[in-house]
This record gives sequence, structure tokens and C-alpha cells, in this order.
Amino acid sequence: MARNSRFEDESSYDNDSGVAVFFNWVSRWWIGIVSAMCALFVLMFAGQIWEWNSDEDLQVCEYPWGEARFVNQAGIYLQWFGKVTTYPRNVDLHFDAEVDPKNPSTIRVTFSDAGNGFTSHALKVTLPVEEKRFFETHRNFAETGTVGIQHAIEQHLATALKNTGPMMTASEFQMQSQNLFYQTVRSQLEEALFEFETVEQTVRRAPSTSKEAKQLHQFSGSEEDKVLTTRIKLDSKTGKPLIIVQSPLQEYGFKIVQYSQTETTFDEDTRLQIDARRNAYQLAEQAKASVTKANQETTQAVEAGKASVAKVEAEMKKDLRQKVIEAEQDVGVSQGPVAESP
Repeated sequence: MARNSRFEDESSYDNDSGVAVFFNWVSRWWIGIVSAMCALFVLMFAGQIWEWNSDEDLQVCEYPWGEARFVNQAGIYLQWFGKVTTYPRNVDLHFDAEVDPKNPSTIRVTFSDAGNGFTSHALKVTLPVEEKRFFETHRNFAETGTVGIQHAIEQHLATALKNTGPMMTASEFQMQSQNLFYQTVRSQLEEALFEFETVEQTVRRAPSTSKEAKQLHQFSGSEEDKVLTTRIKLDSKTGKPLIIVQSPLQEYGFKIVQYSQTETTFDEDTRLQIDARRNAYQLAEQAKASVTKANQETTQAVEAGKASVAKVEAEMKKDLRQKVIEAEQDVGVSQGPVAESP
């Protein structure tokens, strides 16, 4: 029993000595150990402690304790395990024309003559840099990001195109009214959707075609036509367009840096209508040119006739004058010299 007790005392002594050595070593190198653990922690979680923002992006960092930070500058900042959402500062959008009624993403325009056009658009939109407005944008598009922004702008653009199409026929759009169409669509993109109205207008036919027009319109027998025209409805007091709803671009603070209508295609029936009207217009212009040429030729013939008559009259007057002179000379010779009185 004594021997076992001695072995237990020696084992206990060895254990105490090992623990003492360990604590002595820890007390001597504790600063290095803590520094190494901190370095290891930073290396393992560096991606959740620090975050980088580039100059072409905007970010929102939502911290675990409920605060949110709007990052509008390039550089490194403390993330502190927060959730970071990144948005491009500028969003490039392209909507291509596709003559496919089954494609729901096609942006179609219906004109006043029921012609259908399929339009292509290119936009560059700048996101707001004001903190309050950007947080509002973030609340609405945090889940969908750029895709949600593109969808919202596409829906608003489609509505603006739908409102603007009835202002003109497909032929008028193709030949002369593209600038008006572009300005009206862009105004509705940037400001608001306008209220439109349909009014009846009186159009007087040109005098040169009034007789033909009367023959074509035997029932009315009039030189005037009544046509329905769609136009922007204006406030009677201010003269400004009446607004249906504000543009979401204005609501969120988006700014259109560039907007282009790059191409418009038409379905087969509308193309036939445009071709027929273009041919009729060309024939009318050719007829006008023929009439103008005929009038010019008539004027030239009249002027040439007047010149010929004037030349003949001048020759006749010259001959008459010569004959008068000769007659006077003959009279003088026949009478002889006059005798002098004594």
C-alpha cells in the first residue's frame, strides 16, 4: 500500500508540473497567441468584415443591429457581417422589336388606322444618388435588382407607347411624324402619363382637287372632310397637359441620360397600307409636277408668242415707216422744184 501511494504522489507531482509549465508558457506568449487568433479570425471572415465599392456602383449595407448605410463612394468600408446589395450607377436597357404576337415582351404600338408597329428602344438610366430616394428604390427593388428596374421601366414605356400611337396613322408616323412621336413618348417617360382626347376636326381639300373630291364624295358634295383626331388634353387654365399618373422614373428619382427609338417594324397588313399610301403620295406628287411643267410650258409658249408678235409688229412698223418715207420722196420728185415769183 505504501508503494502505490508513492506512485500516486509522483504522478500527481508530474501532472502539477505539466500544468504549471503550460500556464507559464501561456503567460509568457499570450500576446502572440491572441494576435495569431485575431489574425486567423480576420483571414477567415475578412469578406464579411470589409467590403469594397467601385466607382460605377451604388451599395446598401444592412447591419445585423438594424441600421442601413448608403455607400456612394469608391473604396473600402466596414461591413461588420452586414448584408450588402449592389446596384449599377447607370442601367443600360434595350428593348428590341419582334414581330411576334405570341411574345409577351414585344412592345407594340397601335396607330389610329389600326396599323401595328413593333418598336425598338435603347435607354440609359441613372439611379438616384440622394440617400432618401435611393433607400426608397432599394425597398422596392432589393429582391429583383436590375431585372425589376428594367421590368418597371418597360411596363411604363409600353403604356406611353400605347397612349401615343392613336395620335397618328402608321403612314404619318413613317413619313412625317416620328419626331412628334418621340417627343411625346419621352415626355411621358420622364414626367407622367398624359390624358388624351379624341376630337372632330374639319379638313378642307386642296382647290386643285376639289372637283375630283366632289366626284368621290357624291353624297356630301362638300370640299371639307370631318376627321377624328387624338391629341393631348390640356388644362383650360394653365394650358399644360392633364396628368393621369406620375412616371415611376420621376417617383424613384431615375434620370434618363439617353433615349433612342432605334427601329420600327410593321406587320404585313400595315406595310401594305403604308406602301399604298406612299404610292398614292408619289403619284400625286408626280401629277403636281406634271401640272407645274405643263403650266411652265404654257407660260413659255405664251411668252414666246408675245415675243413673236412683238417682233412682227416691229417689222411691220419699220416697213410702214420706210414706205411713208419713200412715198414722201416720190411726191417731192413729182412736183418738181417750186418756181420763184418775179
